[in-house]
Amino acid sequence: MCYRHGYEKGKILAYLAEIDLNLDIDTVNNPDWKLPIGRSVLQSKALNPAGEDFPVSMSDPLYGHRLLKRIASSGMLNLVANVGLDFQPNRIFDLEDGIKISVDPDHSSIITGMSKDLQDYQAIDCGLFKCRYEFFDLLAETADAGEGSVASACNLAISDRKLGGVDIGDYYWIDIDTPEAVRYAQGSYVPDP
Repeated sequence: MCYRHGYEKGKILAYLAEIDLNLDIDTVNNPDWKLPIGRSVLQSKALNPAGEDFPVSMSDPLYGHRLLKRIASSGMLNLVANVGLDFQPNRIFDLEDGIKISVDPDHSSIITGMSKDLQDYQAIDCGLFKCRYEFFDLLAETADAGEGSVASACNLAISDRKLGGVDIGDYYWIDIDTPEAVRYAQGSYVPDP
């Protein structure tokens, strides 16, 4: 497992040293942590074996291990990445802040649009991805163009119909961006059995 850091890295490294997760965790320092998160993911390329798929999890969603397994075990065929999709937007705590997703009406596993401002959407991105090694190329391309976000790399994949979606079903997740979201999660989180 690779964890990228930059902001408050001393506290994060100290915390990781104190806890026992029974995981081998490599960390990557990103001195440019204020730039889009895709640049941080790109920093981890050296730790990923060439040609192997890798997961990406945004830092603010809370979810259980079964949801992670669902995304990690998803098939990708000719896709560059899969994104966990919640097709139940009415259960999203802060829908306005969610990344809205539109899917192909004939192939709901193919994403056709991705944006917080999308008006016609069917799902919300839960912040959990499975990526092919080639996703690093998309991140590098967007970084070279002055951007470098995960969203801009995803939009490149969308333009080639190579961004897939995985229906997360009823698995619990919540994006925790505010104290209100923390309180909501404390009252609603049901861990995976």
